[in-house]
Amino acid sequence: MTADQLARNEATATAAKFVIRSAIDLQVAQGSMQRLPLMSDLSVIDRTSVMTMLSELASNIVKYAEEGYVSIERVESKGAVQIRLTAEDKGPGIKNISVALQDSTSTAGTLGLGLPSVKRMSDHFGITNTERGLQVVAEKWVSAEAETRALSKLAFQMSELIGVQGGVSGPFDYAVGRKGFGGSRFVGDLALMAPAGGQWLIAIIDATGHGERAFKTASLAASTIVSNAQVDLIHLLYQTHEALALTEGAAIGLLLIQPESGQFTYAGIGNTRVETIGNSAWRGVSTPGIVGQRMREPFLQEGVLARDDLLSLSSDGIDEFDVGDVLSKHRMLGLKETARQVMTQHAAHHDDACCLLLRRAS
Repeated sequence: MTADQLARNEATATAAKFVIRSAIDLQVAQGSMQRLPLMSDLSVIDRTSVMTMLSELASNIVKYAEEGYVSIERVESKGAVQIRLTAEDKGPGIKNISVALQDSTSTAGTLGLGLPSVKRMSDHFGITNTERGLQVVAEKWVSAEAETRALSKLAFQMSELIGVQGGVSGPFDYAVGRKGFGGSRFVGDLALMAPAGGQWLIAIIDATGHGERAFKTASLAASTIVSNAQVDLIHLLYQTHEALALTEGAAIGLLLIQPESGQFTYAGIGNTRVETIGNSAWRGVSTPGIVGQRMREPFLQEGVLARDDLLSLSSDGIDEFDVGDVLSKHRMLGLKETARQVMTQHAAHHDDACCLLLRRAS
């Protein structure tokens, strides 16, 4: 952030304000939002929703007005937490607000998802033409509890991670790597793991395309999956299909595993790769299609992740390679270094890429 941008933006523990004049200001606001204290304990679902709402409101200012601002405020009362976003600009306003709030309505040749999507994600939404331009207020009730904070940490696939990281989540050792096309910090490929009752849900998501639009699609898919983690896999794929109906869609593989026995079920749509390496080698087969666009009936497959075996999930941004040969060295190298080698040696240069390596903790 430049000195000028710092001077034009204000932040406290419970509020922040960002001046928006250009696409660069939009990027600064998005990056700063993720680090705000008022966002730190929100669930991954709520953080993604708030980030998306801010992005859409700020994008509208860039598209239609010379200048404006977006402010965010956290209001707490009797244990409840509300996030209030306010956007004001110096633009021409909107002649027909009711039409502008319909899906696929745009005067800029875009998809027209901005204001309608913000309204859908809000618990209260108001839009008013003012003497200076347009004012939009969007309010959302959010979760900020210990359990949701833990879930946020487990859903490590969100925008905080670019590169490789590893560690322990619940009963698993893991390593995950992500990179964006051309070095972009908006990555449309991601992996996630989340508790689902007595089991764990593992997913690989590869949004169509790359850049900010793909990132939003992948984030929406992740939010849908995490918030419905205890639903059966087939139903969960169809729920995600409905959630992504206004996007370009994604390839998704879902795996539900019992930590004690290592038994799992898998179902997937599109071009993602899921397999186990070790004494009981197994590879999942996904139904052709794109979640959100073209869905054929997915089918369940069963397998077992033995104590010494490795589970590998990757997007098609990881080129085909001899997984067994590379990953058989993981005991000597460690999961994190193995993931690093996969990303450096086999990630395609022309696409986003993501891989997740996971084994049952000893």
